[in-house]
Amino acid sequence: MCLNVHDINRPPKYYRGTEREWVEELTSYIYFCPVEWSSLYEEYLKKVLDIEKEVLQFYRSEDGYLRKEGAEGVYLKVTGRTESLSHEELSYIGRLPSEQEEELFKACLEYNGLDEHGRSLWTRQMEEKLQCHTGGKELSVFVVDTLDESEFLGKELYFDMLNDLYMIL
Repeated sequence: MCLNVHDINRPPKYYRGTEREWVEELTSYIYFCPVEWSSLYEEYLKKVLDIEKEVLQFYRSEDGYLRKEGAEGVYLKVTGRTESLSHEELSYIGRLPSEQEEELFKACLEYNGLDEHGRSLWTRQMEEKLQCHTGGKELSVFVVDTLDESEFLGKELYFDMLNDLYMIL
């Protein structure tokens, strides 16, 4: 495996996939081959050109899910604002970001770089994008760290923004 000596978080020039695919492959390699990764990373540090870009910003959780270091918010939580959404509506909304996984990956990175006001605007824009698929039902969209906030009544959608995975809780 070759790494980008200019920025470990970006794919090397030869790589033909997307930035998201690169991060997924690299973190999977680290997760499944920690011993090999240690020696590869040690060699990489000898060749890195920009010391500020030598630290990988992504990792795999204990469960194997892709996560970003220091990220505030893991899940996009979607609920009906004035009335509950049906299981079918939640499933449909859950599939929408899956069809645009690269854009959601970039949006997640963008969200984490915003200040409080920017995050508020970001969630409002996400509400507007998703609301057009609910037949006019108003939505509430939040970015949350855990699933613990759920009422577990089957009326909330949690979309894992980095893993193309959604759950209806």
